[in-house]
Amino acid sequence: MIFLDFTQGLNKLWTEDYNEQRYLLRSILENIRGLKGEALDNLLEYIIKEQMFYVPNDIFMCDVFGEEVKHYSNGIYFGDVCNLCYRLAMPVRLLDNTVIGFIGYTNKDDFDDDNNAFIKYRYPPKYILQKNKYIYITRDEFKKAIDEQYICIVDGLFDQKSLEANGINAVSLCGSSVTEFHKLYLNSIKHKVIIADNDEAGRNMASYIKSVWTDAVEITQSETKDIDSFLHTPDKIKELKNLINTMKLEGFILNHRLKPERFAIRKGD
Repeated sequence: MIFLDFTQGLNKLWTEDYNEQRYLLRSILENIRGLKGEALDNLLEYIIKEQMFYVPNDIFMCDVFGEEVKHYSNGIYFGDVCNLCYRLAMPVRLLDNTVIGFIGYTNKDDFDDDNNAFIKYRYPPKYILQKNKYIYITRDEFKKAIDEQYICIVDGLFDQKSLEANGINAVSLCGSSVTEFHKLYLNSIKHKVIIADNDEAGRNMASYIKSVWTDAVEITQSETKDIDSFLHTPDKIKELKNLINTMKLEGFILNHRLKPERFAIRKGD
C-alpha cells in the first residue's frame, strides 16, 4: 500500500499558494458561512494555522501531493474523480500530529444537489479513519485541555473549530455516541461541558454524554441551530468566553452568580 507524507505536501501548499488559499478561505467564511468582523478574522487565522485548504478541481490534489495520491489506499480518489473537489479539506490529525487524510466540508448553499443526498462532511474511508476510535482535536489543543482540566464536547467539526478559534477548549466526537476509546481519552480531563446542536441528534448526544459522565455541565442557547452559527458577533463571542472563564473560576459548580444573558446551564438530567 502507498502511504503519503501529507504533512510535507501541506507545508509545500501553504508555502507556494498562501495568498490564493487565504483568499479562498476568507471567501468561504464570509460568503458561504456568513461570518464577519472578529468572528471571521479569528476563525480565518485559526484554520490557516491548521492548514485547511480549498480543492478547486479534480487535479489539484495531484498537483500538491503527486500522482500517488490517487492510490486507493489514500481514500481520496475514485478513478480520476477527487472526493474532495469543491470542498474545504480539513486535515485529519492523530494525537502524534500525523496527518492521515482529509475530511471534505461543504455547505448546502454551495452544493449542486443533483438528486444525490447532501453530505456536509465527507470522511475518509473506514480503513483509514474509524470514527468510533477518533476524537477531532489537535495534539496541542488536547494538551491544553488537560492542563486546564475542562473540555467542551460538541457535535460538528466547525463547532469545534469556532470554539478553539476563540480560545475555548473543545472536541468533536464525530458523532452522537461515546465509545470506550472516547472515554479513555476524555477521562483524563476532569470537567466536561456539553454544547450540543439544537436538533434531535444534538439532544441525543447530550443525553448520552450525561449518562456517561453524570457530573457533566450542559450549556444551551436557543437563538441558532448550533454554537458555530451563534458565534458570529463580537458580543456573543465575549459572552460565551466570559461564561466559560467564570465557570472555570467556580470549578464548574453551578450557583446563583451564573446568570448569562443568552445561555441556560444545567447539570445532569
